Amino acid sequence: MAAAYGVAAILNVYLSRGANTAPFRWLFTHVAPMRAFRVPARFGMLLGLVLSVLSGYAVARLTRGRSRAITTLIVAWRTRAIGVRLAGPPGPRCGV
Repeated sequence: MAAAYGVAAILNVYLSRGANTAPFRWLFTHVAPMRAFRVPARFGMLLGLVLSVLSGYAVARLTRGRSRAITTLIVAWRTRAIGVRLAGPPGPRCGV
């Protein structure tokens, strides 16, 4: 199942290029639900969803066969690492 999400991630990155790719143009004209993705940036939202699911698979694999205490430490360590990355130093201010 994780492989399917990996393929979906690659496909979302590719389709986010929009009408510059032949598969997007073909899907847009022949598959009715694809018309909801007129703005290619919407594939970025789907990519976020796919990456969230893949990270869940990664945590499950890291914690498989480990005790509850070790599992808690692994999850806390990764969550903290993500939080530190997101709360990194502020970027340059515009208009200052």
